[in-house]
This record gives sequence, structure tokens and C-alpha cells, in this order.
Amino acid sequence: MTQDIGMRFWSVVNISHWSKLSHLWEFIRIIFTLIRVTDTDKGMKIKKIKNFDMNKNTYALRRKVINLIYEVKNSGVALPRIEVRIGEARKPNLLGVAMLKDCKIWITDDAINMGDDALRNVVFHEIVHAVTGFGHDEKCPLMSSALGKLLNKKDCLNKLKQYIN
Repeated sequence: MTQDIGMRFWSVVNISHWSKLSHLWEFIRIIFTLIRVTDTDKGMKIKKIKNFDMNKNTYALRRKVINLIYEVKNSGVALPRIEVRIGEARKPNLLGVAMLKDCKIWITDDAINMGDDALRNVVFHEIVHAVTGFGHDEKCPLMSSALGKLLNKKDCLNKLKQYIN
């Protein structure tokens, strides 16, 4: 009986078989989108860095990174909002990670403890990844895959502007 009603509905509405499939596919896509949007358990977690719990100490470390982001913004570069997390590297020699073109960066406590210029180089490097999606460039001291020669504040900002402006 129910199947008969469904068949009559589709024949009255006069929707083809392919159209039914496309409507079904659209429905499934919407459901998966809703599941993905409402699944907030994952948050800002990645395999390479273990996030620190937010407390006064972590907030102070995060503030140093955010101040460097504002340093870029105050220099006239239009940046979107960048989400920042601080954590501990799960691999040796890892200083930062960014989600390409997703405006999310993770900075390790090791990078923060290296000093202001080293931290600036790491944060600006990750900003370029997070905002533009640009990969590593071994010829550029800012976008090299390894932290080599440290750039001063002015040079670091000039290199960043080459990628973003």
C-alpha cells in the first residue's frame, strides 16, 4: 500500500528516475554537511602537535603569537582572523604547523622559547601557509622548510608581504 502511494506520487509529480537520484544525492549531501558542521569534538586538534590546556601560562604564550599577528596587521597587511593554538611537538624539531588556506596555526612552546626573532620567523612562516596556502620555498629564508638564517623584524615583514600583498 505504501509503495503504491509512493509510485502514484512520483507519477503525478512526473519526476524522472535521474531527477529522483539527484534529489536523493542532494539530501544525503545536506545531512553529511550538517553532521560535519555540528561535529565540534575535533575542534582544533592535529596529530603533529598536542594542544596545551588553556590556562594562564598557555594564554600568555598564545598572546605572544597573537601580538605578532597584530604586528603584521598594523603594518598594513590585510589578514583574516587567524586561530592560534599552542602545544607540544610530537615530533622533534617541529616549531609550527598551519592548515593551508584555513587560517589556523599551531605554534610549539619550543618556538616561543627560542626568542623573539625566531618566533617571528616561525609565526610569519605559518601565517603565509594559513592565509595563502603557499608551500615551502627553499630559496626563501622565510618559507624554507627548516629554520635557517633568522630574519630581523623588517626583513621578515618584507618577505611576508611578498607572499600576501
